[in-house]
Amino acid sequence: MRERLRILSLDGGGVQGACRAAVRAVLERLAGRRLVECFDLITGTSTGGIIALAAVLGRRTRGEARCRLGVPSYDAVRGEAHVFRPAHTAGPPAATLPAVEVALAPAAAPTYGPAWTVDRGCHLDGGLWANCPVTVGLVEAIGVLGQAPNAMDVLRIGTATEPCAVSPRRRQQGGLLRWNIGLRDLLQQAQVAAALA
Repeated sequence: MRERLRILSLDGGGVQGACRAAVRAVLERLAGRRLVECFDLITGTSTGGIIALAAVLGRRTRGEARCRLGVPSYDAVRGEAHVFRPAHTAGPPAATLPAVEVALAPAAAPTYGPAWTVDRGCHLDGGLWANCPVTVGLVEAIGVLGQAPNAMDVLRIGTATEPCAVSPRRRQQGGLLRWNIGLRDLLQQAQVAAALA
């Protein structure tokens, strides 16, 4: 491991993942090598998790990853946040699953498709609790790998969003019907703000 741990964090965002894939391609072209050779830990949520898992490709397992991975999900059976990790920590039997199968967890956004069931768990997209997985990477680095907080560099690849302002009407009246789709945007932007604070 390098003296300073390098973390790559790939946000969630559905179709916006195409933007992150394009940025990844540009970065690899500029660096003259694959991103897995440039970073010690890659975290990703939703489409960012799928892109992170693509770093190990095809039928390889997470345990055969070329760098450490942290892909968050939410286990709806156990009612807990979960992070899929490679072999750098002791983990559940899911550590031996091919990366393409593990990619079904970040692809399981409850508003779009079914949950992914493995190891008696029912996994949903980690964007439910970690839409911006910077915090996942920092917790992995400090709590699991024992890295000092001042010995890390983080590159976050997200997407541009509109500022999420709360209208006076919503502030005064509230209620799910008045918030509508704006509530989802507010919750996602609040997660990103908390992760970067």
